[in-house]
Amino acid sequence: MRRTLTIIFGWLLLIGGAILFPLPIPLGAPMLVAGFLVLARESRMIRRWIGRLRQRYPETSQSLSVWARRKRIRSIRALEAETDPDRIFNTPPRGKHPQRP
Repeated sequence: MRRTLTIIFGWLLLIGGAILFPLPIPLGAPMLVAGFLVLARESRMIRRWIGRLRQRYPETSQSLSVWARRKRIRSIRALEAETDPDRIFNTPPRGKHPQRP
């Protein structure tokens, strides 16, 4: 029951953020981020989608990692770790190449 309510709440945040995003008052973007935070805790699909975005935009991903370490907010650090592209897609860490035999 709790998981279902959490998913519904996350989707409501995403829908509300999408509706409010074009307004001149910046309410939509924080609601979208909050919706993704809530859904990423419960949905593997959302974690993979965020991981793909982080893989596609490594500069933004690096900024998220630095910000998460600096702020020490447990939920942000957990999201950063759970959506790490190297962990999700089993790729070697950036800058390191596998050894050739």
